[in-house]
Amino acid sequence: MGAPEVFPIGLGFVKAFLVRGTRDVLVDAGMKGSGPRLRAALERFGTGLDRLALVVITHGHLDHTGGLAEIVPAIACPVAVHRGDAELLRTGRQRPFTPVSPLFAALVRLASRRAAASSLAGIEPGILVGETFDLEPYGVEGTVVSTPGHTAGSVSLFLAGGNVIVGDALRGAIGHPSAPRWPFVVEDFEANRKSVERVLERRPSIIWTSHGGPLGAEAARRFLRG
Repeated sequence: MGAPEVFPIGLGFVKAFLVRGTRDVLVDAGMKGSGPRLRAALERFGTGLDRLALVVITHGHLDHTGGLAEIVPAIACPVAVHRGDAELLRTGRQRPFTPVSPLFAALVRLASRRAAASSLAGIEPGILVGETFDLEPYGVEGTVVSTPGHTAGSVSLFLAGGNVIVGDALRGAIGHPSAPRWPFVVEDFEANRKSVERVLERRPSIIWTSHGGPLGAEAARRFLRG
């Protein structure tokens, strides 16, 4: 089948990804209002919402799921999410989380108020992911793997050829996108650290993050040791 290609899709301060094998898989859907930008980006890559084989959600935060309701009517494929975050998708509500630094506390409170004021349509996932989920039936040589911590249902996509998409398990530093940093918020910091360790044990060649990045594996290892 061959190594899939990864195409980042900028949606403001967050990214979605198009993963192209023999078919196309969309990873995440951005914030509310991202639907038109997703459509335009897919068209630039020579595909469309109606040609996607699968949509994978890396976790249930609103900056990754808010655009789903705008694209679901146009897709003919299932939406996959880990069972640990399925309720977030169904309700559009968020669980409590902790900023990793006091610096982000005020920003998180502001974002939480805006999210609470934003009405999101609930989405019923078509596929509930467990510990692993094979992407090969959807035209992509790779596996979705549970990597909890940022949220209970966070997942990463390990693709043939060494690319890994980790969602928010790591991010790039503000102003230095290739410098690894911990996510802005976590539900369980120790679980998140262990998930990053498991990612690095697989010796990825490129680590794609939803905020900043991409990251090099050696830079991530140095960050983890520090």
